[in-house]
Amino acid sequence: MDKWLTIKEAVLFFGGKVSARLLYRLTREGKLPSVKLGGKVLIPLDGLEAFTRASRTLPDGTERPQATTGPHKPPKRPTARPERPKRCVLVNGRWQEQ
Repeated sequence: MDKWLTIKEAVLFFGGKVSARLLYRLTREGKLPSVKLGGKVLIPLDGLEAFTRASRTLPDGTERPQATTGPHKPPKRPTARPERPKRCVLVNGRWQEQ
């Protein structure tokens, strides 16, 4: 007998790295096999495993390399604050620092 997972269980299957919104979209687009039963979307476990295998494989049959970092690294903040400009005033027609 096949094992069926709800969307919440499928999110747990991926360890929380895939959102429920993405899984709903994949099932709606037909990219992930599913059945709607009593208002719940059910995904067969073997279909989920086949989908993950297919998404890891490139068209030439080789494994897709794993990302070591995220797609975007935020820029580093400067550690020291830039020096503020000194305040100047006009005294007798000449600028003087205060």
